[in-house]
Amino acid sequence: MTVENAKEARAPNQGELIEIAELHLPHPQIRAEDWRAPLVRRLLGSDKYEDGEQPMGDSFRVETASTVEGTLLLRWRGLRKDFSKCCKTYQDSVITEFATLGLACILDCSPLSK
Repeated sequence: MTVENAKEARAPNQGELIEIAELHLPHPQIRAEDWRAPLVRRLLGSDKYEDGEQPMGDSFRVETASTVEGTLLLRWRGLRKDFSKCCKTYQDSVITEFATLGLACILDCSPLSK
């Protein structure tokens, strides 16, 4: 998910590519890898896993600046086993909480937040 790895070729206006499977890499001091599957679960809206991607709007503003808006393209692949364990282990409220933490990891590394 690192910004350096996200510079793959893609269509214009498709957005910054974010690999959910790698969202934990910029955060080695915390258990961020635990938040990948819950985020995918919320993005899919189902307990049925499939690799995929989904765009998400990103808007960021610091107190002294104007709002910057962009699009992040969230992609997930190879998380089937983790996804299955997540759905079998956590209740909906925990999945939502962990998905939110995963999203925070992504937004913390978003080029718009810099």
